Amino acid sequence: MEGLAMKIQIAFRHRSFQKANNNSKHYLLVKYGYLLFYVMIIVVAITGLGLAYEDVPYLKSIRNPIIQVHSVVQYLIYFYLIVHLAGFIKVDTTVNKGFVSRMIDGDMIY
Repeated sequence: MEGLAMKIQIAFRHRSFQKANNNSKHYLLVKYGYLLFYVMIIVVAITGLGLAYEDVPYLKSIRNPIIQVHSVVQYLIYFYLIVHLAGFIKVDTTVNKGFVSRMIDGDMIY
């Protein structure tokens, strides 16, 4: 968890969109994107638990909103994954040829 906290701190240091160059903007958008993805996964997990424990009296009264939130966030995750894969394809075919294969083979240079 230390790694994630450190990455978020670094992303907040690059917050200034007006003064930042393109690499900093891209870095910040990527980090915010990952943070959004983690939040969506947590929301889907919590609403999924709410659906699994439908016999709890309080959860029965809010079952329909839980289903709606769960469904919407589920489709947002699908959209995120499609955009993420499109980004990989774009990077692999334009900016950094062979990026994905180097990542899979473990030949990434940091």
